[in-house]
Amino acid sequence: MPNLQVPVPTPPRNMIPEETPVDAFTRFFRKAKSLGCFPQATDTSYACAFSGEETPPYAVGSQAPVTGQRARALWSTLIDAPLDQSLAATICVPFGASGTMDKGADAIPAGDALSAAYADAVICDIMRDGARIRQQDNPIHALVVSGETPTALAARDLARIIEAARRNLTLANDCEITVEGRIADMTPERIRALTRAGVNRFSLSLLSFQTPLRQAAGRRADGKHAANILSDLIETGQVTVNVGLTYGLPNQTTASFRKDLETLVAMKPDGIDLVPHAPIHTHGLDQYALFEEGAAVMAATTCRRISAGHWACTPRERNLSALLAGRQTPCLPFGCGAEGLVEGHRVLVTDRLEDYLSTAGREKPVAMVLPPTDNHRLAHVVTSQMQTLALDLAGLGRSFGDSLPMALLPLLHCWVNARLVRIEGHILRPTTAGEYWHATLTHGLIDYLSLYTEMGCPEPCV
Repeated sequence: MPNLQVPVPTPPRNMIPEETPVDAFTRFFRKAKSLGCFPQATDTSYACAFSGEETPPYAVGSQAPVTGQRARALWSTLIDAPLDQSLAATICVPFGASGTMDKGADAIPAGDALSAAYADAVICDIMRDGARIRQQDNPIHALVVSGETPTALAARDLARIIEAARRNLTLANDCEITVEGRIADMTPERIRALTRAGVNRFSLSLLSFQTPLRQAAGRRADGKHAANILSDLIETGQVTVNVGLTYGLPNQTTASFRKDLETLVAMKPDGIDLVPHAPIHTHGLDQYALFEEGAAVMAATTCRRISAGHWACTPRERNLSALLAGRQTPCLPFGCGAEGLVEGHRVLVTDRLEDYLSTAGREKPVAMVLPPTDNHRLAHVVTSQMQTLALDLAGLGRSFGDSLPMALLPLLHCWVNARLVRIEGHILRPTTAGEYWHATLTHGLIDYLSLYTEMGCPEPCV
């Protein structure tokens, strides 16, 4: 007897049950759990609070990068449009100190001829854009010279670049002009040349005072010599001095790190950075223990916390360049490999030195422009507030929708239980463990809320 297929009638559209608010929020929450922002259960250490693999950021409404001549045309449009009142600028120096093992793989040794040629190209870059920016009369509040090892550039050439920036860009009267570098490069001649050019802040990588640790990283100066150079620089009183101390180095102990930090505090620099040696997601149990020790040492001082991992030890330290970057203040890029931000667009100058040297005299050597994502304003608010370790949950609701704070409750409940954050009224504050995972928490908030808004802000059912 043949099998009879009995047709199943399709119910009319108006008879199919609609998705309830509970269903919609449940669907969102299930997808959110795949973002990597929920801590994993662990009884061992806060260092293992998140997965060992860093989760790529969740970008809402990402647009294709703009490259080639179209990128350069877009840059011209962006820079000619009205900019915000507050600006920042960055000058990238891709050169590295010779003989060091811990510089980036792409660092370029700087000879005298190359140093001079590079300075000439950057000055052309500054002069061309400066003529257009000055028409708007918007002051630049922070100018930072960064890159691989900026102080590897000849002192006279670095000074020429700073002087060109002061002549051709509209710098605020109290503009923070920072040069990053290594302590071993801080010779009296270099300090004089740069301070005369207008530098008022040095941000220096100390690594450690322990000679074996410094030698293992290929640093030229031993611990005693580094301490003497740093002490002499601080005692001049001519510039703000910020010093970065690294935690998590191979063979570094809690005792040696504590001794380094106590020695540094006693030298009275204007600012202190605690810098992780390895990426946080590598789960270095010792690295978290060192951060915890460092935070305890700094808490026992009169230094003032400015942001995650950064303390001001005197009223002179502002760290404006980092704070403005966290607030996504428009930043003008100059130099090979520089990255800027204008109207939510990330602007990447070519990182090929030959291309930069041959192009900078004619036009801005922009290699790529990344258009803003749909969530860039939300990301701006979250990043700037998390950087200063206080997120206004009620303010998020007022700015982006009343349902946002309620939608965050499942995530925040997990973070509170994992002792990563605490809630004080409507303010979220990271604990010491949360400060260690600061970047992960920040990206997690942005990813979670971005997905929530993309899925239509389903009514929270918590």
